[in-house]
Amino acid sequence: MWKFLKRHVPKKYLYPGLGLLIIGGLLFAYWIWNSIKDNVNSIGEQVICPANGIKTDKEKTERRPFAVMIENSVAARPQSGLDKADVVYEALAEGGITRMMAVYACSGDDANSIGPVRSARSYFVDWVEGWDAMYAHAGGSPDALALIEEDGVLDLQNFGDGTYFWRSRDRVSPHNLYTSYEGLKGFAEKLGYDLEGKYKELEFKDDLSQEERPESQEIVINFSSYLYRVGWVYDKESNLYQRYLAQKEDKDLVTGEQLKAKTIIIMRVKQNLMDNKSNRLFMDTTGEGEALIFQDGQVIEATWEKKFKGERESFYDENGEEIALNRGQIWIEIVKPETKIEY
Repeated sequence: MWKFLKRHVPKKYLYPGLGLLIIGGLLFAYWIWNSIKDNVNSIGEQVICPANGIKTDKEKTERRPFAVMIENSVAARPQSGLDKADVVYEALAEGGITRMMAVYACSGDDANSIGPVRSARSYFVDWVEGWDAMYAHAGGSPDALALIEEDGVLDLQNFGDGTYFWRSRDRVSPHNLYTSYEGLKGFAEKLGYDLEGKYKELEFKDDLSQEERPESQEIVINFSSYLYRVGWVYDKESNLYQRYLAQKEDKDLVTGEQLKAKTIIIMRVKQNLMDNKSNRLFMDTTGEGEALIFQDGQVIEATWEKKFKGERESFYDENGEEIALNRGQIWIEIVKPETKIEY
C-alpha cells in the first residue's frame, strides 16, 4: 500500500495527508477512550445518599423519593417493606392508632411488597413536601386531599385497577392493600412525573467505635394504649436499635426479620383535635420543638426546627449546632409534647 501511494500520489500531498490521517486517528482513539472511561466511572461512582448517609450509586441519590402511607392497626400487622425504607415517620392518626410513612429515596428497589397502604392525613402531607416526594396513599381526610391538590403534591393515590396496587387474599379489606417500588415507579412514569428530585441532606457521621458504646439502652414510647406501646432496644455489637410493638418483636411480613434502625428521633409536636365529630388531628409541623435523638446507645437532648412549609426538619444541639446522624435507617417518632418517654 505504501509503495502504491508513493508511486501515484505526489509528495507534496502524500506526507501532509498522512499526517492529518494520523492526527485524526489519534483524536478519534482519544475520544473513544474518554467515552469508555466516563461510562465506567458513572456506573461505578459511589456518593453519599442525602437520605441515609450511606454510599450508593450516584443515580440513586438524584431520584425523587416515594413516600407511602402504611397502616398500623392490629389487623395490619406485621407490615411489609418498612425495613427497605430510608426513613420512617410514625405518628398518631385517630383513636390512639398510629400510622407510618415510609420514605424510599436511595433504597427500596427490592421492596416487592409495601403495605398495607392506607389514607393520607394533612400533617403527613407536610412531611411529604419536605422530601419533594411522590405520595402513595389510599384516599385521605378531606383536608389532606385538598392540601395535596392545592400544593401540587405529586399524587400516587390508589385507583383500584390492580396494576400498581393490589389486594392480598390473606387479609380482609381495608387492611390488605399493597404496592411495590416497581409498581410506584411504573405509576409515576404513567402519570408523567419527573423522577428526579432534590431534597435537603441531613448531616451524617460515622458510628462510634464499639469500645465507646454503652452496653445497653432501652426506649419506650407510650403513644396511647398498650397496643401502641413502642419499644426500641439497643444492641451494642451491631449498633442498631431493635423495634418492639406491644412488647413483641416487630417483624417484617416478607422476611420475618425484626425491624431495626440506626437512629431513633423523637419529635415533640403540638397536636389538637380538628373537630370532635371526626376525631381527626391537627399537628403544628412548622416552627420548632423539643426532640430526643438516640444513636450509638446514647441520647442527645435536641431541638427540631422547620422554618417553613416544604422544608425538611433539622435537628440542633444545645449550642445550636446541627446534629450529625449515624449512617443508616432513621425512624422519626412524632409524639405529643406531654407524651411519656422512658429511657
